[in-house]
Amino acid sequence: MSTREPVPDEIRKEVTIEVTRQRVWSALTEPEQLKRWFPTKDAVVDLRPGGQIYLEWDDANATGIFDEIDPPNRLVFRWHPAGDDHPSTSVEFTLADADDGAATLLTVVERGFAQLPPEVRDGNVEGWTSELQELVDYLATLKPRH
Repeated sequence: MSTREPVPDEIRKEVTIEVTRQRVWSALTEPEQLKRWFPTKDAVVDLRPGGQIYLEWDDANATGIFDEIDPPNRLVFRWHPAGDDHPSTSVEFTLADADDGAATLLTVVERGFAQLPPEVRDGNVEGWTSELQELVDYLATLKPRH
């Protein structure tokens, strides 16, 4: 008799970024900045509860709806990481001061994976690791604002 491991229903990643929460918030919510680190082709953001987010990569796209917006502390949206014909997951970004406000602790939690195909779950686990590194690298290239 074999027993299956339960499918994890969430991905949780944390990263400390050496810029202020406002700088991280802008990179998460402004389309021109999102295009620099997250999607490679396009980003459309209607930043209000119930507003839409659209992200486009070279080989895929994702649409979603914003549920919570609390600048520069918390951002939550539901999206379809496997395409609109699959169930949605919820993505939550939480920003907290680190290093007396000179840096930001960013926590990303994506919930709802148990209902998605295994290849989508695997892709998003790896995807968040690489995307957050791209965010860190992008923000490191910007000159400090005084």
